[in-house]
Amino acid sequence: MIEVYCNGKLYKNFSDYNLYKSLNFVARSFEFSFFVDNESFKNLQIKEDSKVKIKIKSTPFTIGKIDIIEDISDETGTLVKIKGRSISSLIIDCPCPISPGEFKNISLLNLCKTLCGPYNIPVYSEVIINAKLEKWSIIPGETIWENLERASRKLGLLITGSDDGGLVITKVKSTQERTQLIEGQNVKRCRRVRNSSLKYSEYRVVGQDIDGLHDAEGIEYDSSVNYHRPLLIISENTENNDSAKRRALWEKKIREQRSTSIRIETNNILTSDNGDPWETNKTTKVIYPTFGINEVMLISSTRYIRKNGGFPYTEIDLEEKDSYSI
Repeated sequence: MIEVYCNGKLYKNFSDYNLYKSLNFVARSFEFSFFVDNESFKNLQIKEDSKVKIKIKSTPFTIGKIDIIEDISDETGTLVKIKGRSISSLIIDCPCPISPGEFKNISLLNLCKTLCGPYNIPVYSEVIINAKLEKWSIIPGETIWENLERASRKLGLLITGSDDGGLVITKVKSTQERTQLIEGQNVKRCRRVRNSSLKYSEYRVVGQDIDGLHDAEGIEYDSSVNYHRPLLIISENTENNDSAKRRALWEKKIREQRSTSIRIETNNILTSDNGDPWETNKTTKVIYPTFGINEVMLISSTRYIRKNGGFPYTEIDLEEKDSYSI
């Protein structure tokens, strides 16, 4: 099921694993553990910071690096626990370069390539990007990922992870899985969390044009919030009234989406018609009468899990399919 390639060797038959990827996050994470006799342990080629290639059912999952190794040994043998992330995690951990402190008329793709280049992280785009960032600043101390996420949010785009550990600029897709998630059939458990503290009654974005001569403002309202609860967003970069309005709408929709979370646990590893494990950024029909859910939803994250040598299963986070449309 899970194959891990490290330093020229193939490892599989793990008693535990947890592989996670999200549409909203650039780095995929992985955990796996296995038991070996103490003599074999001495010859293991897995070391901290080792580069690994991971597959699920022969489908690439990520290329990453090992962050943490925990060894638990007794007279019967050694339990080895591994944790790591995609190589794109380097831009989550590391700050933006001090120089240059500002870019002019740069596309999101070129901004990603410029900031990720020193780390040899591949960058791709699945969409045609005509808009450019007229004047884009680096905030001292922010990480590369914080800067790129900020830039993508301004343009109404998403940056997620790729199968080779890189970055992909994308938009929400409408491809739908044929298999439905149905209460009492292939859904073992469903969790719903509703959090009104994430939403605001008013979203106000303010900024200035590229020359700093004119103020810009965009406002969006959320009538579902019963209290006066405004949010003021001071844009760090250039805005006009239209771009400020789009930013306000984006902030509203993102917070609406995150205020209600749905997580479904299935009885097995879900696969598409071609046999590959389910991907994020696809949709599926969800029928869960207990929570009044009967709609097509967006798959925002997947987690493939096995615990204590038991049967593998899937956890899926779902969102409104129009969550990112502006």
